Amino acid sequence: MKSDLSVRVHRVTSMVMLAVLALAATQADALTRRDDVADSVYTTAAANFPASGKISINGNIDGSGSLIKTTHDDGLWVLTAGHLAAYSTGGNVTFTIGGETRNVVERYRLSSNASGGNDLALFKLDSTINTITTATLYTGSRFDLVGEELAYTGFGVTGTGSTGAQGGTAGTLRAGTNIADQAGGTLPGGSTVYSDRIIFADFDSPAGGVLNNPLGSTSATSREMNLALNDSGGGLWVDINGEWQLAGVHSLVFNYGLSGDPAGDYGDVSGSTTIEANLQWINDTTIPEPASMVLLGVGGLALLRRRRA
Repeated sequence: MKSDLSVRVHRVTSMVMLAVLALAATQADALTRRDDVADSVYTTAAANFPASGKISINGNIDGSGSLIKTTHDDGLWVLTAGHLAAYSTGGNVTFTIGGETRNVVERYRLSSNASGGNDLALFKLDSTINTITTATLYTGSRFDLVGEELAYTGFGVTGTGSTGAQGGTAGTLRAGTNIADQAGGTLPGGSTVYSDRIIFADFDSPAGGVLNNPLGSTSATSREMNLALNDSGGGLWVDINGEWQLAGVHSLVFNYGLSGDPAGDYGDVSGSTTIEANLQWINDTTIPEPASMVLLGVGGLALLRRRRA
């Protein structure tokens, strides 16, 4: 890599799980965006993703999630980030979507290891939301996503490529786009090898420049974006024959700026965990639990429970 990128190595360590850092940072709004594109373009585009909702822990907006359609249930389960499930342990968790709010009554975490590509969780709601079109899960290869223009949704922090993430505006859904630059591997200036289950994309500046375009494609999309705080668990979407399908959830953000640069500005990198390799876990976890079953030869009843993470 060019020497000017190596100057920025010390800021790579500011990689964070998007929701957890909210404990030590000012909360703000969703997706940082291009300076030259109106914010209304991003908020209007969000209407194309009705399955996107916000997750609140003890009344504070701490993440995002998607209401999914599974083999067994429709409108009862939310797919989100595993580290949100870990962070929310013991808290009162709610999911709000389309003006409706439900309590989260069960949380199942696959893992909260974001670098390992398994940062996924399922939240079960106390009752079905049947007024929302649920998300169809993408079943294609995660490697087919690389090089494609994908959509990103979330309720996290906002700002522009010049200002970075700004505080005080949490809770508005935005939808941006980005080219998927690579699946896993290492990032410029770093030595950690990330799972190929993680899709990385950088926040390309329309003005170009190596510092603003550290990965892959150097062309900014019409709604170029970067993830920011509280976008954790939001949706990574791919257009399959005119239908936006849920391909992953947001896990990581890397501040590639020079010392003093704000998080979420041009050149920063987003990481989202794909779901393809864990579709079986999703389907198995969402199998409806029987209220009871007869123990043959004993005559008693045993309540079956899945193990929670």
